[in-house]
Amino acid sequence: RGSAIEDYFGLVTEICRTAGVQSLVTDAKYVYALSELPSVAVYPFEFELPNVRRSPLESSSASFVQFTSGSTSHPKGVPLTLDELASNVLAIIDRLLPRPADVSCSWLPLSHDMGFVGMLLTSLCAAGQRWVGGGSLVLIQPEEFLRRPETWIDSCAQYHATMTAAPNFGLDLA
Repeated sequence: RGSAIEDYFGLVTEICRTAGVQSLVTDAKYVYALSELPSVAVYPFEFELPNVRRSPLESSSASFVQFTSGSTSHPKGVPLTLDELASNVLAIIDRLLPRPADVSCSWLPLSHDMGFVGMLLTSLCAAGQRWVGGGSLVLIQPEEFLRRPETWIDSCAQYHATMTAAPNFGLDLA
């Protein structure tokens, strides 16, 4: 959100410590800045993680921790099971009734539940063979939206987006 790199580093350090993170995968441009995280190996998205355990996950076990933004207090982690994530995604799909030609467009950060669950996971799941068997997703970097809010509206028009989401401040900016 445009905060100083030291503040961001402190936030990520605290979240990694709280969640017991051992490996962090991020955009290549942040690897150097985060490479000094205590007890955390940092990799770019393009890197294939070595020795990753590939075992089936129990759908009822906590496997995802959603952190609050920290905008009003210290970030807090909320552990979620795969069943809880799936329920959230299914509820959204049941209300939106996606079609194969749908295009979702989002500038929301993937670190935020609306960006990650509401836009990314829901769009990917809805496009899968179990539901509609097709669809597209356009992701805009949040920093680009903040620099030039009309990027969001322009992208929705350019890619013929049929679905998007934003908090009120995003609508106000656009």
